[in-house]
Amino acid sequence: MSYVLWNFFFCTLAGFLLGGLLGWLLRGLGFGSRLAQLESDWSAKAGLAESERDAVVVKLRESEGLVAGLRQKVVDLDSLSARLKTEHAEASRRIEELQSSLTALTARAASLEAENATLASELQASRDAHSRLEEERSTWIRRAEALEAEASGLIQQAEAEGAALRKKVEQFRAEVAAAQEKLSAVEAEQRQMSLDLRRAGEDNAGDAGLREAVARLREDMEAARAGRAAAEIAEAEWRRKHGNLVLALDDLREELNAAQSRVLAAEASARDWRDRYAAIEASQAGPPDGGTGASDRLLSLRRRLDSLVLRTQREGFGDIERIEGIGPVFGQKLRSVGILQVKDLLEHGASPAGRDRIATEAGIKRDLIAKWTRMADLLRVDGVEPDWAELLEEAGVRSVSDLRGEVPADLHARLSATNATGRYARSVPPSDTVRMWVERASTLEPRIIPDSGI
Repeated sequence: MSYVLWNFFFCTLAGFLLGGLLGWLLRGLGFGSRLAQLESDWSAKAGLAESERDAVVVKLRESEGLVAGLRQKVVDLDSLSARLKTEHAEASRRIEELQSSLTALTARAASLEAENATLASELQASRDAHSRLEEERSTWIRRAEALEAEASGLIQQAEAEGAALRKKVEQFRAEVAAAQEKLSAVEAEQRQMSLDLRRAGEDNAGDAGLREAVARLREDMEAARAGRAAAEIAEAEWRRKHGNLVLALDDLREELNAAQSRVLAAEASARDWRDRYAAIEASQAGPPDGGTGASDRLLSLRRRLDSLVLRTQREGFGDIERIEGIGPVFGQKLRSVGILQVKDLLEHGASPAGRDRIATEAGIKRDLIAKWTRMADLLRVDGVEPDWAELLEEAGVRSVSDLRGEVPADLHARLSATNATGRYARSVPPSDTVRMWVERASTLEPRIIPDSGI
């Protein structure tokens, strides 16, 4: 670029010199006026050329800046092109990896769908088995109640008959003893009379009458002995019937316990299925679009299983160990006396006598039985979880009757203060939940009969 400028400069200078030389020659030849005119024209043209030269120089300098900028842009574009080529290669590699991953996830989704179908069929079978066991359990409970009522009546009747038989046996024994005493007295009198008659030398007519009386007394005594034997036989028969009734009741209790054990096994199976679903769900770490269908199906099955477990729990309030404080040891003791579910504890422990009986038969302190019964009553309210039932108990709400009379705002504040000191629940229920409890408790009838222990 500078070379062009120098050439232009030298050409212009040469033009000026030639113009000056030409003007001098023309002036010397007599062309003065014309030369002056030409000089003025050439001066004007030279000034114009100078201005044009300056403009061209400015434009050339601007062009040099533009060229330098364009060269820098070309360098930047080359660098950008190289970077884009590298990124394109990386993107191609990533696309290949994603395609292979998508293929693997698609295969996994297909496998999960197949497994979900299997689990769904097994879940349905488990649900059907659970329903059958529930029906069987209800049938056994009704049969047990009927047989217990019948057995109670028969036992009372047998006890009454046994008391009458024992009384009759005692009466027969008294009669036999009296007859024996009378017979002994008559025999002694007979011996004395026989001795007196022989001494007096009289005939034996009176002795024969006395012998007849003794024979009659002996017959009466034998009849009394036969009656006593019959009474003893009747008493033995009563004892045998009573023993058979006790054995029948024991067999019935064993059958009922077996049915209840099957129900517990079905509930344990449902919990096991729920754990399996949780494990499968946890193994899914955000699948792409290829696994969305399997994930949705798994979520649907999970919700159905949760609904089944929740419905099972609400029907009987759940297993007895669902109550806070009842672990495997206490749970086994309660099951041994027929307390399998929360509902069973509430039914059998609603009265003071029932709580006494459970405490005696299970070998558990009555205070614990009373506390667990109160918590079972609170679990009747929909939305109350086991830890919240314990929190309500510790806050002074000891039954549904107490809950229905609470002011929601005051109760919420009391629950917060109680949980802050003891940490009975993982979290304090929201105020809206507490208000819902009070509203739902107002629709339930009282179940617990209070006493000094409740």
